Amino acid sequence: LAAPLKAAAEKSAVLCELEVCAVDMLDVKGPPRVFEINSSPAITEMENATGVDLAGAIIARCEELHQSRRLRAVHD
Repeated sequence: LAAPLKAAAEKSAVLCELEVCAVDMLDVKGPPRVFEINSSPAITEMENATGVDLAGAIIARCEELHQSRRLRAVHD
């Protein structure tokens, strides 16, 4: 994924406060144009298209967040 597209997708997710989402963009000249953000993306289709284990990555991120919150709770 080209750097400007990746940056636009990441910024969109942050603005919507989403850890996991699909960001649809228009293929136009100039800067990336976001036209839809899906908070419940079709993971199976994206895994098939990219060859990436997205479900595994999502689970790993959930585990990281859970562990970091547990550690903060212990130290608070």
